[in-house]
Amino acid sequence: MYLRSTEYKFKHIYNITTLKNYCDYAECDIKQAERVIQQIRKYQQDLFDHVQNVLNTEMKPVVYLHRSINYSTKKKEYRIFVEIRPQVEKEQIDGHRVNGEYKEQKNFTGTERNSAFKYAEELAKKYRCPIEKTGYWRM
Repeated sequence: MYLRSTEYKFKHIYNITTLKNYCDYAECDIKQAERVIQQIRKYQQDLFDHVQNVLNTEMKPVVYLHRSINYSTKKKEYRIFVEIRPQVEKEQIDGHRVNGEYKEQKNFTGTERNSAFKYAEELAKKYRCPIEKTGYWRM
């Protein structure tokens, strides 16, 4: 939003028509600012309603074991993390993936494969949840 009325210098102008136009510009800017304030208040209310929905949504932890190849070094990498996933019926809302909270992220190199699997199993026991493998895995 751009308010242009405050940028007009008027002390040097003695033309009543021009000063009236500046006053009209200021009135227009005030109306536009009030419209934007109403939109922000509606956004804030919608955000509050969504927070209430999130607080009432059941969450389920999942341990992710993600394997990837770093294309600059050509080495394998493992990333282990816990996602506290909301239990909703859709995977996407408004074109965006449904995101939960991420906890306890740790990265391992390809030579630390066994340590990565062990850490994933420890997290699965700690949170009492399944392990999901994602990323590049050989079949």
